[in-house]
Amino acid sequence: MSGVVEERPRGGLKSGGRASLKSTSFDERPQAGLKGKEGTGKVLGQAFRFGFERLEVWQEAVALADFIIELLEHIPENHYLRLVGQMQAAAASVSQNIAEGKGRQHKKEFIQFLYIAQGSLFEVVTLTEIFAKRNLLATEAVQQIREKATLIDGKILALIKFLRGRQE
Repeated sequence: MSGVVEERPRGGLKSGGRASLKSTSFDERPQAGLKGKEGTGKVLGQAFRFGFERLEVWQEAVALADFIIELLEHIPENHYLRLVGQMQAAAASVSQNIAEGKGRQHKKEFIQFLYIAQGSLFEVVTLTEIFAKRNLLATEAVQQIREKATLIDGKILALIKFLRGRQE
């Protein structure tokens, strides 16, 4: 059992109120449509892919948001409602800002949106720590979020560096 805390049939909470996943781990969860279907290159049943969908950093950010949103679904209703909403928004915002920046006309604008995405990622890490201190997330889930956040942060910085090199 490498999920989050322990598996539960409904609600996914350990007696301490910590969220758990029904699947075994972040990396073992199916990533529907992100990598294509059996090598077809299709995303969600469609042949066309937007430019941002080809970016690994965007794919990783979408997977992280999905993972976090699934975890948050197991936190009891009316408990920490505002923090849950803020965490969902921050997690989704990372990939949204990458996508929006990719759609801009100038590389300088794209870079600015990548910095905004990075700020949202840092917000996710901060909120993860708050949830961990309140015993709402298991240690394993916190570690998985931090590992993926570190990976995404590195990819954002690498993309910024690449774009700056091509900017002139």
